[in-house]
Amino acid sequence: AFEAWQEEKPAGSAEQLGSARIRSILGNGHQAELNNLMAQDKAVEAEVKATRLVEKLLRCNRDLFKLVNNFVAMGYAALFSEALAIARKAGLTIEQFHSVIGSGRMRSGFYDTFIRWSREGDENAHRFTIDNAHKDMKYLAAMADEIGAVNTLQAIVKNHFAAMVAAGEGQCYLPMLADFVAQQNGLPPSADERG
Repeated sequence: AFEAWQEEKPAGSAEQLGSARIRSILGNGHQAELNNLMAQDKAVEAEVKATRLVEKLLRCNRDLFKLVNNFVAMGYAALFSEALAIARKAGLTIEQFHSVIGSGRMRSGFYDTFIRWSREGDENAHRFTIDNAHKDMKYLAAMADEIGAVNTLQAIVKNHFAAMVAAGEGQCYLPMLADFVAQQNGLPPSADERG
């Protein structure tokens, strides 16, 4: 409620009074009233902070499952992208990479939609933007900081998406991370291999 009130109150309402009116208010015995109001605010400061913390914890718990699930998915996206770039840099084709990962225990519904961009150029196979991936990873990083969790791997995953957003590619879909990582490794985009 307090945050909603802060967002709705007019910006700079004291400035609209002008310096002469402010001096008049301060000079007419209103200083004690103002001091009293400030003291009342100070008296509930701890309660407001506690309320904000509870609201934050409730939001974290509400979003926890989604954020953890998305972390696993974004982690796979980063892992598949780097593995594919390493394989290609070593001389393997995308199809050779797929013949190993796509036929082994790492194959999953996520992998199947993710690799379709690199193999087929299907940009709609996995419609989740890099901006959304980055946003979720930032939220999870903030949550980890709040609870004091060590999140070294998650920070690395987040930074993959941060780099792509910084390069102006935030509206690209998640599988296109593979081309971004390939480019960082001096490789052509997957479309060049698809012909």
